[in-house]
Amino acid sequence: MDAPALPRCGDRLHPPADDGGPLVLSADFPATVRLAQRDVVVGSVTVTNRDGDRFSGVAASAADVFVARAGEVVATPMDRDDSGVAVDLRPGGTQPFPAMVRLTECASTGRLLQPGTYELHAMLSLTDEFDRPLLVRAAPHAFEAIW
Repeated sequence: MDAPALPRCGDRLHPPADDGGPLVLSADFPATVRLAQRDVVVGSVTVTNRDGDRFSGVAASAADVFVARAGEVVATPMDRDDSGVAVDLRPGGTQPFPAMVRLTECASTGRLLQPGTYELHAMLSLTDEFDRPLLVRAAPHAFEAIW
C-alpha cells in the first residue's frame, strides 16, 4: 500500500476530515511570529490513540508542517534525513513529536514570507504494525507573521 501523498507548493489545503481512524493529532504553535527575529516556526504535535486497542508502529521523527495562506500552500516542510521512531500507544496514550517549518516562500528562491495571517498544517506519517501507511493531520493553526 502506498503512503498518502503530502501536499506540494500551491496545492489547496482543507481542514482534515475525521476519518474515524485510531489516531488523532493535535498541534501547539505560537500565535505570533516576528519575522525580523526568526525564519522558522517551532512547535510540537501530539499523536493520541483514541481507539480501544493498542497501536504499535513507526512514525517519522518529526511532523511535516506546511504554511498556507487562504488555503494555498506557500511554504513546505524543511528537508530532513529521517529515521523512524517507534510508537507504542495504549488506548488513550499519547506521544509528542517536534514540528517546525521555515517561513520562506516555496514558489520563489527562498524569499521570506510577507507579514500577514497564515495557517500551519501539521501532518505526521506513520506505518502501523501491519506495514500500512497512515497520515494523521492536525486542525489548522492560525498565526500572525509580523516584523
